[in-house]
Amino acid sequence: MESSKKLNQSEIRKPKRIKKRRKPHAKTGLISTAAYLAEKYVNKTNEDFDETKSEQQHLDASCDFFNHKIDKADGAFDVGKSVSASANLAELKAGNEDIGLKTSVLSANAHAEYGFNNSVGVHASLVRAEGHFGPVTVGTGLNLDCSASVGVNGVEASLFGTGISLGPKIGIKTPFADLKVNLF
Repeated sequence: MESSKKLNQSEIRKPKRIKKRRKPHAKTGLISTAAYLAEKYVNKTNEDFDETKSEQQHLDASCDFFNHKIDKADGAFDVGKSVSASANLAELKAGNEDIGLKTSVLSANAHAEYGFNNSVGVHASLVRAEGHFGPVTVGTGLNLDCSASVGVNGVEASLFGTGISLGPKIGIKTPFADLKVNLF
């Protein structure tokens, strides 16, 4: 009777091990993305995709109407404070931290911040579409931004939609289009 209770080694089922894909760091810059790709090429790391999920499950999407939000926050390491208020008629987002698209209709935002970064500004847009792919962000629409910022994130200034930013993020914007590149 004991022989009937013993299982053959081939009958024992081992749990299937699923390797999760290592996700690149969110909101990386041009230099850190290049370093990541170089490291991946040199070490020839194997990143397996999670087979239990489809590609669509790795992306987020949302569609909101009549949004409004007020945020207050302490700065990094409890240095400084920030406050912002925003509203829009409609907003559609799709993507994840590495690639995505965002559109909005009739949106407005006001913000103030002090601490490691010091900024103040108001933003208004009639219609706006924005896409990001890794460190590059491209936007188009009718914008009327007025803002100024200085701090560890660099220097940024805009007046009636026309502006420039220098620092870890380099960018240029007009009332109709803008381009930003994150360097780090």
